[in-house]
Amino acid sequence: MKNRKRILSVLLALAVVFTMCITAAVAVDTGSGSAATITVETVKKAVKEGDTVTLNVSIAGNPGFVAFDFTVKYDAGKLELTKVEQGNIKGSFTGNENTGMVNFSAAADKDKKECTEDGVLFTLTFKVKADCADGAQVTLKTTTFKNAQNVKLDPTIVAGGINVTTGGSTPGSGSTGNPTSGGGSTGNPTSGGGSTGNPTSGGGSTGNPTSGGGSTGNPTSGGGSTGDKPSGGTTADYKIIEGANGTWTQNSDGTLTVRANGEFSKFTGVKVDGKLIDRENYTAKSGSTIVTLSKDYLATLPVGNHSLTVVFNDGECSTDFTVKAAGDNTNPGDNTKPGETVTPGNNADGPQTGDHSSIVLAVAVLLVSGGALTVLGIAKKKAGKC
Repeated sequence: MKNRKRILSVLLALAVVFTMCITAAVAVDTGSGSAATITVETVKKAVKEGDTVTLNVSIAGNPGFVAFDFTVKYDAGKLELTKVEQGNIKGSFTGNENTGMVNFSAAADKDKKECTEDGVLFTLTFKVKADCADGAQVTLKTTTFKNAQNVKLDPTIVAGGINVTTGGSTPGSGSTGNPTSGGGSTGNPTSGGGSTGNPTSGGGSTGNPTSGGGSTGNPTSGGGSTGDKPSGGTTADYKIIEGANGTWTQNSDGTLTVRANGEFSKFTGVKVDGKLIDRENYTAKSGSTIVTLSKDYLATLPVGNHSLTVVFNDGECSTDFTVKAAGDNTNPGDNTKPGETVTPGNNADGPQTGDHSSIVLAVAVLLVSGGALTVLGIAKKKAGKC
């Protein structure tokens, strides 16, 4: 009898310990959203002195914040920060290109306690001062990044910048920043010229430069010059995977949303009818890249068919959409109601904003453990009566 009671006591204690450990682990996992990722865009292209380069600074896995203070760090010998502009997350924003300080507070928006959406925090525009063939890194130093409870968050900063270094430079092959006789031009592999760090047919082989390749700035038969578009070069195969061929009706409250399969960190802008539009006319967020045209901007477009292009730093993808006149419900094959927001479907590939799976797991564990404790308690009482 005593041994039986001891066994039941041990089992009861183990169940309590198990419940406490699981609950604590789930609580830690739920709070791990504070480890947001803030990424400085990387532009991989050849640049020259005097060029202008714009980099997006975006956030993913946003746990919710009310303020941040960052200092932009970069190689002042190669780059000059000329402009700091607010992204698509609304609030009080200040950027100082002279000091590199960037400040934000959500207090300006009285209806929103925290900023919880993913998107572009701000953009940095640099003027190139010197050769960046071997890379020019741009990163951030975090001074403040906190939530509404004044708890300091610790984001992961992913450095970016201008980085065109893809391989070592060898004699006879046209390498980035070191064009040689017999090799391809700076940063632009072309048919007949050596590509970046790689000799090709028509260009000099490693250690053995030969004629047949164009020198920098001097296109010749068989070789390309600086600034030529690479022959045979590859670009990413981007597609509109949701929201293609959408419809928006005038005088409605709806918006128009598409989702492209490109990484949000590579997103650079949006074109409508072939022209880049201002950032204030759309919002963009990760998952993979979701772009929403605002109703105010859509209201400026004439009735008819239009094209929408999502632009990345290494490619782009497009779809058509239609602006219909108010009261025009004729659109064969389109089940969208007038004024209805066209949004990507909810599926496993969509952005997991506000994921409560951890909380559900915690509740389930507590219920199961509570049931186990109840059964063990009843068994103990019965054992005591024996």
